[in-house]
Amino acid sequence: MSVAAKPRRRGRTRPPDLQYQPPPNNFIWFCYSRPREVESASAILTRVLSEYEVFVRGNGFRLESSPYLDRTVSVLFGYLPAEAGRDPEIREWHVRDPHRVLEKTTLLDADPTRPSHQRDLTVNDVSFEVICTVSRSAAFLFMRCPLSNLVYRFLADDLDTHYKMRVG
Repeated sequence: MSVAAKPRRRGRTRPPDLQYQPPPNNFIWFCYSRPREVESASAILTRVLSEYEVFVRGNGFRLESSPYLDRTVSVLFGYLPAEAGRDPEIREWHVRDPHRVLEKTTLLDADPTRPSHQRDLTVNDVSFEVICTVSRSAAFLFMRCPLSNLVYRFLADDLDTHYKMRVG
């Protein structure tokens, strides 16, 4: 009796998209299409706050007033892919949400016309007070360990805010 060999997996990444994009649009995640790039960035943003909480609590940091850990604050992310010479960007809105109307992490559709700094933000016809906004280059997504890089950036922001410690 012969047994057919199982096909070997070539790693954990998904195969490249059929929508190959020529340079300079093929520099991330094995030439994925723009929608796949946004999907991959969104997956990282969806998971980062839970990873950050595990990291901070596991290392015994005292950052209770961090917006990333505060249960009455929701963090809304918007990912804007690179376009026309502009680096990719992540926009964050930290909003007051004491009644937990939103998930702790909420992803907004990419909208380059949405003002990054505003007093209120409306999500699903509900208005939320914006506590803080952050716009940062998302170039770290193209490096190794993008999730760890974003956790590091959150930690650097919190250490600077709470202890006036500049990291990096």
